[in-house]
Amino acid sequence: MDYKKMTETRQSCRAFDPVRTPDRAVLTQVLEASQPYHFYVAVDGTARAVGAATQSLGMNKFAGDCPAFIVVAEQPYNRSAAVGAKLKDQDYRAADIGLAVSQLVYRAHELGLSTCILGWFDE
Repeated sequence: MDYKKMTETRQSCRAFDPVRTPDRAVLTQVLEASQPYHFYVAVDGTARAVGAATQSLGMNKFAGDCPAFIVVAEQPYNRSAAVGAKLKDQDYRAADIGLAVSQLVYRAHELGLSTCILGWFDE
């Protein structure tokens, strides 16, 4: 799929097929588009638990049908990055994770997977 078509057709999915778990090889290809970051893949019972953690206060009801999640967790800054973030009053991790996740969702779309970035969850 060319980039123009990809950006024109990719959208956030809110109607997942709960029985169509993506193939692990496809999930690996999606994750490789986002390196060098580390992500956690949740399928089966773990996916149900992650989906439930995104549904407090009636939010994201569709997430209960999602058969797989990729969870991104922030790691602490290394020393030089912590100094730079403090001096500039910026959280560079959020920007870096946003860029990585955008690559991830476009690669997933190219491979035929539906995605939706969720920021609402119970830690």
